[in-house]
Amino acid sequence: MLCKACNCAVSINEILKCSHCAEIFHHGCVNITPKKYKKFLASGARQWICPICDIKYKYLKGDNTPVRSQVTRIQLSADQTESNTPSGSPPLPPARLDVSTMSIEDSHVVDISCNQQDVISFDKFSALIDQKLEGIKYSLINEIDTRLHTIKSSLMSDITSRMKDECASVTRALKDDLNRTTEYLVGEQKDLRKALETAEERIVALEKDKLESESLFKNMRRQMDALDKASRSRNLEIQCIPQKRNENLIFIFKSLCDLIGHPMSEGDISSIKRVASLNPNSERPRNIIVSLPSTRHRDSIISAFKNYNKKNPVSSVHLHIPGPANRLFIAEHHSSTCKAIFAAARKACKEKKYKYCWVKDERVYVRKEDGGAALYIRDLEFVSKIV
Repeated sequence: MLCKACNCAVSINEILKCSHCAEIFHHGCVNITPKKYKKFLASGARQWICPICDIKYKYLKGDNTPVRSQVTRIQLSADQTESNTPSGSPPLPPARLDVSTMSIEDSHVVDISCNQQDVISFDKFSALIDQKLEGIKYSLINEIDTRLHTIKSSLMSDITSRMKDECASVTRALKDDLNRTTEYLVGEQKDLRKALETAEERIVALEKDKLESESLFKNMRRQMDALDKASRSRNLEIQCIPQKRNENLIFIFKSLCDLIGHPMSEGDISSIKRVASLNPNSERPRNIIVSLPSTRHRDSIISAFKNYNKKNPVSSVHLHIPGPANRLFIAEHHSSTCKAIFAAARKACKEKKYKYCWVKDERVYVRKEDGGAALYIRDLEFVSKIV
């Protein structure tokens, strides 16, 4: 809680609350000593009026006017005079105020002997003074209103003029900035349009070059595939033969040919070697690639192996290779692309329950059942057509 007079906090031991306006005061801020404050609390009184409300209350009653104060004092003086006059003495003449020489602030009493008809009553005098003050009040109010209206009109005119000037200045500045910005954007738009036209021309030229390059790449790819196929056409791939250090691959191959009933001389072997696996983490031994004199030699060996393998599955034990027995396989030497397509096709055949999947001349074929049509798998995307 804050004191209305000093705007500071008020403790419970020094609080006073007005019964009219409910404002809070320090008892010291309203000139009440601690001793009087204690007596006030001890008396049990709860109705206390602050000085502000007290002045307003007296003003409404008219008790605080100068004339009312003089009337009170004159009456008190008259009463005292009568009480001091000896009994039997003639009464004193009535007291009156010399209005022509006494100001409103004077508070002393003047005794003037005059006739009854020259005496003005205090009530009339008070009414005249109040009327005069009321006229002065209205005159002051009208004068203040006139002055305020003049000042207001002048201020409004000045403010309006300044605001118009400021708005005009700001408008001109904004218009200049807008013109400069518009010119800049128009220039940038022209440059951007030129750049876009140049880029479109380059894109058209690049697309044309791309089509030509793709066509050339396809032709080169076909030629490379044809050359790769021709180079692999005489090759034979042997899988799952255990690998040992210082092994004799020619002897192993000749032993395998003797086993399947298709003997080969050492002169028929152009080259023989192991090749790296596509998966370096694979635990299978590396495959053996054998180059033969012709495609006919390759096909005859593959045919002989298939016929023998149907009756007697060939393993590493038949070649007297120490270690665990591994099933052996002989096939054409396929490219990595063909192997990927073949692996995907075999997986799809297992899922779709196709019976056959094989490779012939670098081409992958599948067949669902005996007597069914063979389906050529051109690429990996074509694998999804296996249904």
